[in-house]
Parts: sequence; structure tokens; C-alpha cells
Amino acid sequence: MYAPRVFVSMAAVLIAFFCAILWMQGSVLSAFADSLLCAVLIQSGYFLGVLFLVWHEDVSRPSRALDISSQAVGPRSR
Repeated sequence: MYAPRVFVSMAAVLIAFFCAILWMQGSVLSAFADSLLCAVLIQSGYFLGVLFLVWHEDVSRPSRALDISSQAVGPRSR
């Protein structure tokens, strides 16, 4: 994932959420608190998703990059 795109997307979602809550409740403080809670939930979900992907990474087989590099560096003949 491209980090700046993630940050811009998250900021856009939080701004839209803030505007929606502000329009529904009419309180800036409440909208800010709800947006802060939303930001924490988004980051928690992102962290858990990455943790899940790392946990389920198949480490029993070597990666393709290692296979290619080992073939390129074969035994040298003299």
C-alpha cells in the first residue's frame, strides 16, 4: 500500500464522518469526539488486518525471489 494514499483516504473519510455527525447532532464537540473514536477504530482495524496477514503468511516455502536468486548464482566451473 502506498502510505500517502492511505493517509489521504483516511482523512477524507474522517472529514466526511465529522460533517455527517455535525449535521445530525449539531454539536462540534460531539462530532469531534465521535470522529476521534472513528479514527481509533479505523486504525485498530487496519492494525488487526495487517497482523492477520502477517500471521497467516506461509513461511514454510521459500519466496519466489529467493528461488530466482539461487538459480542465478549456480556453481562456477573452472
